[in-house]
Amino acid sequence: MPAPQELRRVSARLGDIAESATLAVDAKAKALKAQGLNVIGFGAGEPDFATPEHIVEAAVKACREVKYQRYTPAAGLPELREAVAGAIRATKLFAQRHFGPPIQKQSRLLVVFPSSSTQKK
Repeated sequence: MPAPQELRRVSARLGDIAESATLAVDAKAKALKAQGLNVIGFGAGEPDFATPEHIVEAAVKACREVKYQRYTPAAGLPELREAVAGAIRATKLFAQRHFGPPIQKQSRLLVVFPSSSTQKK
């Protein structure tokens, strides 16, 4: 077996993966609370209230529809992307400030679930 210094990494890029800032903040808040300090954690976004009933009912209704029982396209649902494009078109100043020319169609949008994997370092 090769010596430890001779072992190769699967990929040099693996070394570039940073710890999740959200999880680090959450862990720090939990550690401080464990020390008896009064801490308000702003890390992982766990709500301290129940989901409003109309949202629960909308989710239940959507879960019963076959078209929502499959993986979504990688770029997001076309109807969601079109709705986002419409909202951005409705606020041209926002679009111009953040995206350059106003978005005219959903094909230029990517909708992803909030995740640390979608954030740049």
